[in-house]
Amino acid sequence: MLDYKYFNNPFPDEEEAGIASVAKEEAFAVLLDDDCRSLSKAKASFEWPDWERAMQIELDQLKHMGTWKLIEKPPGVVPIGNKWVYAKKHDKEGRLIKYKA
Repeated sequence: MLDYKYFNNPFPDEEEAGIASVAKEEAFAVLLDDDCRSLSKAKASFEWPDWERAMQIELDQLKHMGTWKLIEKPPGVVPIGNKWVYAKKHDKEGRLIKYKA
């Protein structure tokens, strides 16, 4: 069943999508040069468990919204390219709050 409230906001945060809870009064910031630039760098990082968890949360949210599912590539079809983008979210004091993929 489609949840029509998401048509006006196709990119809700995790709380709105029912994936995770984030306090609404928290302010987030992304610090430059504090992020991984590729999946291979994320996997090589000591923070890999955190990045992997962030990736799973994102995949769960996409599945929950009905915007993504894994299928076999049909013959003769060129798939749309994509890549993971990684960011660390910080509060206004600069403390790390969460990993976002």
